[in-house]
Amino acid sequence: MRTKRYAIGIAALLAVTMLAACGKNDNKPAESPSASPSASVSASPSASAPASPSASAPSAENSKLSAAEVFDKTIEALKPINSYNLSSKISQKMTPANAETITNDISMDMDLVNSPLSFKQLTNITSNGVAQNVEMYYTKDGMIMKDPSSGTWMKLPQEQTDAALAGMNQDDINPSKEMEGLKPYAGDLKLEETDKAYIVKLDASGEKFNEFVRQKALENLQNLASENPDFKIHKVDYAFTIDKQTYLPISADINMNFDMEFSGQQMAVDQKIAIDYSKFNEIKEIVLPDEAKSAVGASQ
Repeated sequence: MRTKRYAIGIAALLAVTMLAACGKNDNKPAESPSASPSASVSASPSASAPASPSASAPSAENSKLSAAEVFDKTIEALKPINSYNLSSKISQKMTPANAETITNDISMDMDLVNSPLSFKQLTNITSNGVAQNVEMYYTKDGMIMKDPSSGTWMKLPQEQTDAALAGMNQDDINPSKEMEGLKPYAGDLKLEETDKAYIVKLDASGEKFNEFVRQKALENLQNLASENPDFKIHKVDYAFTIDKQTYLPISADINMNFDMEFSGQQMAVDQKIAIDYSKFNEIKEIVLPDEAKSAVGASQ
């Protein structure tokens, strides 16, 4: 059970960390969250993205941008973004030393408003063939969730809410702040482009990325921090698809393979993350469904 808890926890950590690193504005309808970089590029840029002055056609100047310059422009484009939708899929295999592999498939659809912080999150977790759906809201009423077993809506106690929100301060969930965390590796970025999108790629393999991954883990999972885990990165590939007109992210694909050790336990992790982004600044407010307002302690 302990190992399974870490399997779910690390999956959630990497979903939040890597998608935020990509630009954390997200959630396209769940029709195609597993799009690969090539599939994402073939689609037209998100119709919901705010128009930019250069929205007519890519200029000759744009075509000469470096990968680092595109990354910087995306950071700037994300700064005024206060809300977005994120759709993600995670396929993960975790193999503890001398134990059978744990397989997790996680899909998440999230509407998020940065200020004041509020969100709606729908998550489906299938672990070794056992599925569970979780529906959760965080608003001025607190954190309200539907019990997966009984279907009853309940309000989490403050201490549980605080634990769930740990690490989700404004800087942590601000897309541009998270992307800035990758700027020390700007020299490792590679750029490809199509008529409508840039594809910024990063091979984040090697010793120099170990501390980056470790710090992100400690920031986002307090229960993991107490274990003081060590990470050894074998392979991490990023591909960020960015709208050429708006410089806002369309999608991200992250493939990673690493070893982690905590409390004397070793675990090999292999996972693929696919993220779609949409509804930039379209979400004005997170509203509880009527049936959730009956949760114990929730405001009416």
